[in-house]
Amino acid sequence: MGTLDFQHNNRMQELQKDIKNWYARLEQRGKIILGVAIVGLVWLIFQLIWAIAGGGSILPAWLSIPLNIVAVALVSLVIAQFVMMRRMQRNFQENLREAMTRGKRGGNRAEQISGVRNRGSMRARGGGVNMQQAMSMMTQVSTEDLDKQYRPKIRPKATVIEKWAEIEEPGLYALIESPKAIVEIIEATEIGGGFFVGKYSEDGIVKERNLMTHRSTGEPLRFDTLRNAKKALSGGNRPPGKKRRKKR
Repeated sequence: MGTLDFQHNNRMQELQKDIKNWYARLEQRGKIILGVAIVGLVWLIFQLIWAIAGGGSILPAWLSIPLNIVAVALVSLVIAQFVMMRRMQRNFQENLREAMTRGKRGGNRAEQISGVRNRGSMRARGGGVNMQQAMSMMTQVSTEDLDKQYRPKIRPKATVIEKWAEIEEPGLYALIESPKAIVEIIEATEIGGGFFVGKYSEDGIVKERNLMTHRSTGEPLRFDTLRNAKKALSGGNRPPGKKRRKKR
């Protein structure tokens, strides 16, 4: 019984988390439809309870029947959308785990650690696969997806710090030397994890956020750790796709 209760609690926690993530993604129109669907569900339950209690019809048939049809349709629509989004999210996370597992299995471990490629292998020499580039290519997250999931702040208020190394958690930050140059570090837990970096424009009342993107693909860069995201701000990480200048 203890094991069953534990599994049941885990499933309920996962369901609650999925509902919160799904609600956070809803736009204003979706939230309005959800509110109307909740009202429709309450209306259906109230009619059921009223009928069980032996009460008569609350409204005339010509009015109650269309209302009941609309209520059932809205409730069904909301449930179907939630199930579809939940299934898509699960499939996305599963595909991401499989891709990362294949990537770990597909290379020479000694080469990955040392950064030296075997001449006999058909891979280019270098310091190994860049993690930001690999994750960006695997996830295929667009700027529009990120802006929808993590909406830009209209008037962002940043925590002013002396250097990027002081950042300890995701959020809005700016340096003392340039307080209007606000950056945002996003922890993307809802879309497979990792961190994204966006820079806000300095002019205008409504700020525009520009995400750091891969130079070749144009996809937003996903950093595997907060430390690597801070390095990118400090210039310590060379963005994937950018060639290093040769020293003369």
